Amino acid sequence: MLPSDELGGAEQILRMIASYHLSIGDEVYIYFGVKRIDDGWSNLDTNKNAHLFYGKGGNISGLCYSFIFMLKVRSFFFERVYSSNVYYNGILGFYKKCGILRAKYLIGRESTSIFERYSGAKLLMYKFFYRLGYKNLDLLICQTEFMKQQLQNGIANIARNINLQVLHNPIDLRSIITQPEAQSEQFINRMKYIVSAGRLIKEKGFDILINAFHKISNKYKDVNLIILGEGKERDALQKNVYDLELNARVILPGRFDNVYPLFKHAKLCVVSSRIEGFPNTLLQMMSQNTNVISTLCVQEISNIKGLPTCYPNDVNGLATLMDENLLDNEENLNERVKEFAAYLGKNNIESYMMSISKYLDTND
Repeated sequence: MLPSDELGGAEQILRMIASYHLSIGDEVYIYFGVKRIDDGWSNLDTNKNAHLFYGKGGNISGLCYSFIFMLKVRSFFFERVYSSNVYYNGILGFYKKCGILRAKYLIGRESTSIFERYSGAKLLMYKFFYRLGYKNLDLLICQTEFMKQQLQNGIANIARNINLQVLHNPIDLRSIITQPEAQSEQFINRMKYIVSAGRLIKEKGFDILINAFHKISNKYKDVNLIILGEGKERDALQKNVYDLELNARVILPGRFDNVYPLFKHAKLCVVSSRIEGFPNTLLQMMSQNTNVISTLCVQEISNIKGLPTCYPNDVNGLATLMDENLLDNEENLNERVKEFAAYLGKNNIESYMMSISKYLDTND
């Protein structure tokens, strides 16, 4: 169950999980809290075992409409139910406790570090949903040890009663399409470029990336910056670009259905985030390109061998790292091929699903 069909990081993980279950012949029911927004799930529509349901209105009404959906499927007994949103984790736990949801296993996933990212009324609302139903989860997945620790500190009385496990985000290498399409060919065939991607929100640090690019732009006059994605910070970012007189050099083309060709042909791929649960975009970049750099937006990134990093919120540090890696020698890049392949090989979707099964069996 998901709040919407927009493909953010959490939604990408749930789509991978749904695709995995469909690949082994399982029947999958997918509920979205709001009306259809995105076509990112359309590839599942053609599978006879995939059943997609959409709610009505906005996020809150979608959460309420989930009760009607539960009544529609009350005669079903689900083997597994997945969610990766605090509101939905909480309300599904409540439904299971009340007998409205009949499921053998209810699996929740934390999509971000709630207690680091939020405060005030927003955090109080999240705490309400933690208390509402989290104790009824059969497994709660955290993306990193840091996320697990902040959860244990923030809701200690609940966390100690949950099967709480750390599972690093997976990647489905089989589903990757690297053939350039019309949407990406206009850039691949026309220019040298640095690329980044994600929702245009403050947490992604694209303002820092633009300022860092400005510092090296005179040295690399033939290299542009492309930032893929949409979001509420678009106007602020466009103003930043205009103020720095980079209109012809920094391109914000919107959201792309297939980012892989652009990652593959980039001179440099950059993750510039201030804070993340764990950036799926980083794994996608590593699967296509050896010249990838990242901020330490989550501590676990420092465990990826061969990945150049700098501190978040540091324009000068990111500019220096970009400069160093645009000049990186072939020997360093060749070594990264092995290191990136080893990391991605350990974090494929098959291993992820096997780990979920193991943790569920342990809890029985």
